[in-house]
Amino acid sequence: MLVEIGWRMRFAAWYLVFGAAHELSHVFAGLMLGCSPKMSCSNLLSILLFRQVQVKTSRVWQEVAIRHAGWLASVFIAVAACTVYDSTVRCAAILTAAEACLSDLFRLERRQERRTDLGPRDGWFWCGNFGLILLNGAWAATPEPMKDILEKMAEVTMVRGAQSGGVLSYVINNNIFRSTGSDHWDLVGLRARVVNQKRTCLSELLRRKLDRAERWAWLCRQKFVGAGRLYVGHTRFATSSKSTLDGAHPHQWSPPQMYEVYTGFSENRIQKSRKNMEIFVTHNGDFDFFEFAGQMHELAAVQAWLERVTWHAKPSDVDSAAIAGVLELLRVQGCFALSARYGFLFGPCWLDLDCEVPTRKCCEQVGAIMDAVLQKYLKKGLELDQLNIKRRCLYEDCRTSLETSALKLPLKGRDLQQMVRCAIDAFFDNDLLQATRLFMARARGSFGLCITCSVDAHRQMILAAGGQSMSVAFYPRTGVVLYASEQAAVKAAVGAPLTLSVIFVVSNEARQMRFGIASSRA
Repeated sequence: MLVEIGWRMRFAAWYLVFGAAHELSHVFAGLMLGCSPKMSCSNLLSILLFRQVQVKTSRVWQEVAIRHAGWLASVFIAVAACTVYDSTVRCAAILTAAEACLSDLFRLERRQERRTDLGPRDGWFWCGNFGLILLNGAWAATPEPMKDILEKMAEVTMVRGAQSGGVLSYVINNNIFRSTGSDHWDLVGLRARVVNQKRTCLSELLRRKLDRAERWAWLCRQKFVGAGRLYVGHTRFATSSKSTLDGAHPHQWSPPQMYEVYTGFSENRIQKSRKNMEIFVTHNGDFDFFEFAGQMHELAAVQAWLERVTWHAKPSDVDSAAIAGVLELLRVQGCFALSARYGFLFGPCWLDLDCEVPTRKCCEQVGAIMDAVLQKYLKKGLELDQLNIKRRCLYEDCRTSLETSALKLPLKGRDLQQMVRCAIDAFFDNDLLQATRLFMARARGSFGLCITCSVDAHRQMILAAGGQSMSVAFYPRTGVVLYASEQAAVKAAVGAPLTLSVIFVVSNEARQMRFGIASSRA
C-alpha cells in the first residue's frame, strides 16, 4: 500500500514537472520570436499547476510556431524519458506528450475553453452581444411585446457577464427631418447604459433606462423609425478594467459630428446633405493589435494614435472603444472631409504611427476642393456608375486642383497622388461593410461585433465574427430578426404570434468567414 502511494506521489510530481516544461517551451519559443509572455503571478501559477500559459502574438504564423513548439518539446522529452528505468518518469512523460499532441497538434481543448494566444484571456467570463431588427412596422405601433423579447434576450445573455450593459437604437432628428425618403433621414443614436448594482437585475435596469430614454426622445419631438428599427444590446463582465459606465457598451469614440455627406449610393444617384455622423460598436472578445504601415501595433499605441488622428480624446480605456475609433477612420463613404483624412493616413507609405496628421480644418478644406471637382461632373448629369468609370479622370482633376490651390499641404508629388487616389476610392467604396472588412483584415484578437452608423442605420447593420460566434434567427412571419452571442437568446421570440423560426450559427473559429450581415431596408 505504501509502495503504491509512493509511486502515485512520484508520478504526480513528475507529471507537474513535465507539464511545466511543456508550457515553458511555449514561452521559450515566444521569446525566440520576439513575443513576450504575460508577466503575472496568475500566469506563473497556470504554468506550474494548470498547464496553461498566455503569450501575446501579433501574427498568425507566430501563434502557429509557438503552438507546435509545445508538442514537439513534449514528444522529445517523452522519447528521452523512455531510456530511464523509473516507470513513473516514463508514464508521466508519455501522458504529457499525448496531452500535448491532442491540445497543440489536433487542437482538442479541455473544458471547452476559448483559447487565443496559447491561453485563455483574463477571466473565464465573456461579454455578450444581443439585439433585434424590426422589419414589420406593426411592432413599432405596439412596442411592449418587442421590449419583452429584448429583455428576455438580455436575461439569457447575462450568463456571459452582468456587471454592466447597454442598448442602442436610432431616432430621426426632428430638427433636420426630411420626408423625401429614408436615405435623407438624419438619424441620432439613442443609447441607454447602466452599471448593475448588488441587488438589481441588469435586464430590468436596461429596460427601464431604455424606456426613459425613449420617453425623453418623444418629449424632444424626435421621430421613431418604424419598419427597419433596430435595437443593439450588450452585457459585460469587466475582465481587464473596473465595471464603470464609460466601459459599458455600445461604444463610440467621437461624439456626434455634423458633416456634408453624399447619400444614395444604393440608388445609383447621389446627392449631398448635412448629416449627423456617429458610429457605435458592441464587442465581445479582445482587440490586441492593429496593423498600420506594415507593422503590428499594441492597443496602447493604437489608442494614442487614435487620439491624434480623430482629434478627440479616448472616451474609455477599454479595447472596444478603440474599435469604434478605428472604424471611424475607415467608414468614410460619401464624406469628402473624412475621405481626405483617410487618404492622408492610408495613402502614402508611412513608416510608423508617428506620421504627420492634418488638422480637421485642413481635411475639410481638401474635401471642399474635391467636392467642387465632383460637382462639375454631377452637373453634367452623370450617375454613380458613370462616375465610377471616370474615376481616373477624378484622380487627375482632384490632384491638379489641390496642386494649384493656395493650401499648404504636407504632401507633395507621389505622396499627394497616392493620397488623392486613396481618398477618392474611399469616398465611393468605404461603406460600413467595406470598413468592417478592412478592420478585420488588419486587426488581431478575437471579435464578435455588431457595428452601426447613423448614416446607414435605417437600412444596414454589420455582424462580424472572428474567433467568436454569432447566432442569428429569422422570424419571417412576424417580421423580426434576432441575433446574439448566446444561441439560446435568439429563441426569445419563439411563441410570438405567427412565429416561424429558422436558426443558424455563424461560427468563425478559423477566421475564414470574417463577417455576417443583417440588413434591414425601410
